[in-house]
Amino acid sequence: MNCSKVNLNQTMFDFMRNYRTTFYGDAYIYRFEKREIFLFLKEVEKVAGSFAAMGVKAGDNIAMSLPNCPQALVAMYAANRIGAAVSVHYPKSNPETFKKSLNLIKPKICLLSDINYFKYKKLVGDAKIVVCPVYTKLYIGLKKSVKFEPYHSDGEDVAVYMHSSGTSGTPKTSALTNKNMNALVANMFDSINNHFAERDKMLATLPLFHGFGLVATIHASLCARMTCCLLPNFSATKALWTMKHYGVTCINIIPNMLKKMIKKPNFAESFKTVKFIYVGGDTLSEELVSAAEKKFFEAGLDLKITQGYGLTEMASVCTLNVDCVKDSIGKPLKGVDIKIVDENLNEIEDGKVGEILLSGDQLMKGYVGESKNPFVELDGKKWLKSGDLAAKDEDGNLFFKGREKRLIKISGINVFPIEIELVADSIDEVCCSCAVCKYDENSKPYIKLFVELKEGVILDDAIVKKIQDAIKTKLSRWNMPSQIEQLIEMPYTEMGKIDYKLLTKDDYLNEGVLVFSAEQ
Repeated sequence: MNCSKVNLNQTMFDFMRNYRTTFYGDAYIYRFEKREIFLFLKEVEKVAGSFAAMGVKAGDNIAMSLPNCPQALVAMYAANRIGAAVSVHYPKSNPETFKKSLNLIKPKICLLSDINYFKYKKLVGDAKIVVCPVYTKLYIGLKKSVKFEPYHSDGEDVAVYMHSSGTSGTPKTSALTNKNMNALVANMFDSINNHFAERDKMLATLPLFHGFGLVATIHASLCARMTCCLLPNFSATKALWTMKHYGVTCINIIPNMLKKMIKKPNFAESFKTVKFIYVGGDTLSEELVSAAEKKFFEAGLDLKITQGYGLTEMASVCTLNVDCVKDSIGKPLKGVDIKIVDENLNEIEDGKVGEILLSGDQLMKGYVGESKNPFVELDGKKWLKSGDLAAKDEDGNLFFKGREKRLIKISGINVFPIEIELVADSIDEVCCSCAVCKYDENSKPYIKLFVELKEGVILDDAIVKKIQDAIKTKLSRWNMPSQIEQLIEMPYTEMGKIDYKLLTKDDYLNEGVLVFSAEQ
């Protein structure tokens, strides 16, 4: 199907129904059980009627704090079917964070699991609670379904609220419209020449509170007639077993998932049916890509990893490296506009580092509860300042340089932590790394590098020298860390990214984690 001809101005449910050319095959597989698409759609209608019976109507909000389970998929489209917006939350979120998010959107119904019900039940205020036990298909507390008037949209109303750190680094709630969500699917499939069908299966292990999981995985798969192989939580062992057992053909994952999967002895053999691998959500090192692709080659598999870049504010994916250009995050999706600009919002020449500006139909409606306008007007269009830095080559390929907030000034020279991390990650003994800015007793900034080494490896002078020599050879003296410390395991955020903010804190020391400190 030519996605550019698809009408984006409709609800997610209508878009999914109209995008599909057939209605046979399975919507999802969950715990050994397959659910055919026509039965899935019938359940959506039934739950939509139950929401209507509980007083939910167009313009209302529903909160959902569930893992990847059937009830979550059904509830999302059921709410959309009656014109309600869904706020998706991390199922193990801090109670205070969860309560703040609920206060912003004021939901009529809150869907919880048996895992978090007792932790959250007193935080939902006047919202009615529906409990969805993870390993069942039950909706405890849901009223009997009634007839309702299906809602049809022009695409401009809010469909989903997603919670992230925002482009400024502080927690934000993005309001994403039906059009935003549909545009992501259309733009993505236009860019990769969609050739998916009922025979294809998607590994759906990315969480629904993650745009990459909700939109680029679930919504896109159901639109393209693919079967979602649902995993309620990620485990490398379970993911690889699922891929092999069900013949998964496409996977969307983050780098940390790939890093855990590659350690398993059955890694390559589990990819025998896989045709497409998309990795995003965080920086993907060339060393990890090379290690994975080497294992594929040795197993006789012709597989390449496609890296992407995206933002919650753009419904997730904005670029894809379909040409597999080394160290690149690729080119903008069709339908996504990107500029690289200086501090005065003027476009800069190729090869120079500047801030990424984004525009297009994927661009969110705005932040909830924020009085400050997050957009800038250029060329008669609305653009979002991403807070991310990148450079562009003459062919239009983008090269990510990290968050503007992470930029370190050493003696007036701009130092990009991501460049240090990519070099450190290229050392054989290093699993992953994180460079942060610290200050000495005279308030002078310096660079501290945290490294997680491969199993059984202890940081010593020889490894420190290898890291320092590599940085000295590939970068400048301004990039040299003053301290290098080993962590048994990096701290990660709810989104699966290395928590660099935590590592910048002077009092951060997870007991039993610090193994060795090498000071230059």
